[in-house]
Amino acid sequence: GDDALVKAKTGTGKTLGFLIPAVNRLHLNTTPNDRNGIVSILIISPTRELASQIEEEALQLTSFLRLNVQCCFGGTNIKKDLSKFRRLNFPDILVGTPGRVNDLLENHGLQSAMSGLNCLILDEADRLLDMGFRPDLTRMLNMLPTKNTRQTLLFSATMPKDIMKMSNFALRENFLHIDTVGKEDQDTHKRVPQYVTV
Repeated sequence: GDDALVKAKTGTGKTLGFLIPAVNRLHLNTTPNDRNGIVSILIISPTRELASQIEEEALQLTSFLRLNVQCCFGGTNIKKDLSKFRRLNFPDILVGTPGRVNDLLENHGLQSAMSGLNCLILDEADRLLDMGFRPDLTRMLNMLPTKNTRQTLLFSATMPKDIMKMSNFALRENFLHIDTVGKEDQDTHKRVPQYVTV
């Protein structure tokens, strides 16, 4: 349930690292009636390819659970997203890119479905910022319930200053800082993982 800023390289299993506990918590602590008409987990990705990969893993992980997963990103017909929203009465887990999610929040009723948001995950946060999504993320965070009402996880391969600024805006005050990459030891050139609680 803690908020966390996690430094982890691409390809090291981050997706399962955030999906397994988020899905487990949702499955054990809610019923289908609790989740009716509510998006419980929102995962933001910088690209449609990565969003689709996350959706695929989430579908495999939830295949024996009564949880619905939906993916939405720009460049596709928004009517398909809206049709699926109606059919599912909003998915339990929504994976998307910032532009499409903001459009859905602002113009298509998604904001009301976020009232019970349990967990917000920003994947590849450094790439989100590199690709110029900072204004979109700020807008999104202002449309979502306050950070004190949800768990927020930021995953990033690097930790530029912009990530630290965003973490202070998006995460609760006593968030965990987890570094699975570590710093290079000058003598041995080995990676030394650093696990620090901030």
